[in-house]
Amino acid sequence: MSSIVQVTKLEARSFALDDLVFNVRAGKVRLPDFQRRFRWTASDIERLFDSIYRGYPIGTLLFWKRQAPGGIVAFGGVEWSVPEVPEALWVIDGQQRITSLTLAVLSDLRAAELDRRFNLYFDPQTEEFKAAATGRGVPDDLLPVATAFDLTRVLEWISLRGLSDGLRDRAFALTKRLRDFQVPAYLVETGDEQAVREIFDRMNTFGRRMKRSEVFDALHSAMHLQGEELRLSWVGEAATEAGFGEIDEQQLLYAVLATRGPDVLRDFHREFSGDGDRAEAFANARSALGRAIAFLQADADVAHARLIPHQHLFVALVRFLHLYPFPSPRNRVLLRRWFWRAAVIGPHLKGGTTGTLRQTVAAVSSGGEFAAVSALLNLSSTAQTSPPAPSTEQVRLSTADSRITLSAMMALGPLSPFDREAIPPDDIFGPDRAPLPQIFSSGDLAAGASSTGNRLLLPESELIDVSPRDALLSAVAEGDDELGRSHVIDEVFISLAEAGDFQGAVSRRSEQIRSHVLEFVASRAEWDLVDRPAIAALVADDE
Repeated sequence: MSSIVQVTKLEARSFALDDLVFNVRAGKVRLPDFQRRFRWTASDIERLFDSIYRGYPIGTLLFWKRQAPGGIVAFGGVEWSVPEVPEALWVIDGQQRITSLTLAVLSDLRAAELDRRFNLYFDPQTEEFKAAATGRGVPDDLLPVATAFDLTRVLEWISLRGLSDGLRDRAFALTKRLRDFQVPAYLVETGDEQAVREIFDRMNTFGRRMKRSEVFDALHSAMHLQGEELRLSWVGEAATEAGFGEIDEQQLLYAVLATRGPDVLRDFHREFSGDGDRAEAFANARSALGRAIAFLQADADVAHARLIPHQHLFVALVRFLHLYPFPSPRNRVLLRRWFWRAAVIGPHLKGGTTGTLRQTVAAVSSGGEFAAVSALLNLSSTAQTSPPAPSTEQVRLSTADSRITLSAMMALGPLSPFDREAIPPDDIFGPDRAPLPQIFSSGDLAAGASSTGNRLLLPESELIDVSPRDALLSAVAEGDDELGRSHVIDEVFISLAEAGDFQGAVSRRSEQIRSHVLEFVASRAEWDLVDRPAIAALVADDE
């Protein structure tokens, strides 16, 4: 018998845009478990609608025809209830386009209120589309795309504005094209889900490739564990639950693979032998990830996912704590030494970032706890006469030096100037957080407005009458030394600032931060100490 899986029927047809989005709303178009997240930007959505308006093709959709149960569906983070459908169309290719079209034109889903990417407007003057920030005023002469999709509403919108013939024609043209635009599609019929997964894989690994983490999720995410969907995001929940922020899905992929073998760059298409193997792997990765995060928070003083200096450190740490879940106190110290030495040295092995990742994770063997940590320490050994020092000049979270600097500053336990409580790291570094606030504006300084000395580890405040920056400086000026120490702000800084010497205040604080960072790293890397095992382990070996 042949093991080749084939489709039983392939049908070509086209959908009017009007019909397509209402089929999504009615639950007749669904997203299968293996689909990736919605990740289009506002610019991508604007270009999609511009193509429709101009009559450009937007690509061919691919659907899998099969039964769909009733329940809750989710597109682009928006959820609603749908009935059971005997012959639904499950999206194999075209999720980003279908989600964008549906959530931008169907106002009853209220997607535009939740996500600015779907808050789309058309300018009849320039014939351009623009996504506007939600909750902000929009010029009255811009036509909401959701309004343009509804003939009755667009007629009312036009009549209230007294548009010229030319602008009115453009508004009507948009309405007609939105409702009548034809989208070509293929419908696949097959009883074997693996054939659909194979089609998905081939479509998304030819030409412009998906991320490896997205392909992995597409191939291996259908299982459920105690009601939980097994995806990389499920593994990453160990980080968010610990207040550590979100782990990049590429790192989550490496974490899963690292718990199963030393080569995290291997081909994972046939990674699992069955459902049980898959479930065990995801559970092991989540547990090891949780232990790695606990180590980073408690031992290494890395407070947030965005402050991990290098990817290879985190992945190797996950593998180590999978193989050795409860390392001895001595080996935890050695593991911390390795982490900070390697953090400062950076990717230095053959092959650069990729080569360092491969060799570092592979160094963590099952030959024993001390042997594994010793192998890591040997990789990060340096022949330099003095250890390298991270740069503390500027704050750029994309650089390892800034992540090291900010980890050292977070170790001071920055307090809120409003309630004197420790600020949760995710309030500062979480998704969609604003850049770290400046103390003085660029107009007040001759140089160094973006320097570390001019940045504060403070989140945005919901208070309207006073900014976190003003509250902090005012409290320190009134003698709150504990608050000041947590932000490296002292009475000398306040005196210089009050005298108008903003440059001197920032320069002094920059030097204080630099001294603290060097001391922070040195106390954890312990460059000059001997990396021998615990005495008890040596005695055991002699016996």
